[in-house]
Amino acid sequence: MSIKGVPKYKKIVLELEALIHNGKFPVGGKLPSVVKLCEKYGVSTITAHRSIRELENKGLVKCGKGLQGTTVISIQPPETNEPETIACLLRPFTADYSQQYGKHYMGPSIAIQTILDTISENKCRSIFHSVKEADYESNMLNLIHKNWISGVILDQMTPPSTVKKLTACGKPSVLVGRVQIEENLSVVAPDIGGMCRKMAVFLKDKGYERVGFHPDPDDELILDSIKYYPEHYEEHFRDALATAGIESNRYIKIPEIYHGKKPLRERIMETCGLPKKKPADWTPFAIFTISINLARELTEIIASTDLVLGKDIGVITCFPAFADNRISYWTYDSKELGIETAHAIIQRIRRPKLPPTILKLPVTYVDNGSA
Repeated sequence: MSIKGVPKYKKIVLELEALIHNGKFPVGGKLPSVVKLCEKYGVSTITAHRSIRELENKGLVKCGKGLQGTTVISIQPPETNEPETIACLLRPFTADYSQQYGKHYMGPSIAIQTILDTISENKCRSIFHSVKEADYESNMLNLIHKNWISGVILDQMTPPSTVKKLTACGKPSVLVGRVQIEENLSVVAPDIGGMCRKMAVFLKDKGYERVGFHPDPDDELILDSIKYYPEHYEEHFRDALATAGIESNRYIKIPEIYHGKKPLRERIMETCGLPKKKPADWTPFAIFTISINLARELTEIIASTDLVLGKDIGVITCFPAFADNRISYWTYDSKELGIETAHAIIQRIRRPKLPPTILKLPVTYVDNGSA
């Protein structure tokens, strides 16, 4: 079967559905293994697993553990009187950034829109509240106690106290973008711990003798009160540096930069300890920042000194809203995050006995020579 414009996993779902409906795979029969699906369709194990999960969400198959395989349990999806309704507390989705940065845009709205699209594709409905609303917590608490709400999706910007309150209602819940352990809460997030471990080894191998971390994100959608966001990264980063054998006295936490009376460029040079001319005792220094704007400022400032970017000083960021080919960064597949989040909540709703899970998505490093 060849369907133009349809994702690979969806093509597999459509073909397997057809084979189930026409009796090729009868009730009680087994689907091909993930390995065989990969070989037949030329896809990765992630894509094959996603296809199987969608068939499971449709009520056609049941996934067994280990060698038990995937068993057909129905030739038709179960009939429901009403579609499940999922309450979503997310950042506002707008096209502003994607219009501004075009093909370079990689921001959260891609993941958010994919969540909403995948919910719709699975014959569910979504109700959207934004973390920018002044009374978002009370709105969500009122909403999720409605009998017709089947599950909840929460954005990584939701404060931990709010996550705790919202998950205490007992409805199936998924937190997207970061890890928080709560009863009844599943998590889908990029593997920040894995990223930090890889980065620590990379910086050590590159010969950086000092490592700095700047914790303040500058995303206008991040509320000032959300202090756990940078702390989440710093904890993983410091642990990773220690594991890689980088002594604690070589770690520098760079303080807040964006507020002050002096011009921004002067504040950055002073706070980060950047000289206009490299002193004789200068030791290689790498800066990890979760602010793409600071990373851009740093590369411009470094260009005005005699420091060599990528040798005397390195600059790395992660999960930027847009790509900049001057800056090295860590990233993940935003669409993958959205799809996995939607599938996680739908599976929890339709199979309520399933325990909460934590799915960490792989991150990749884009080396643009700044570190």
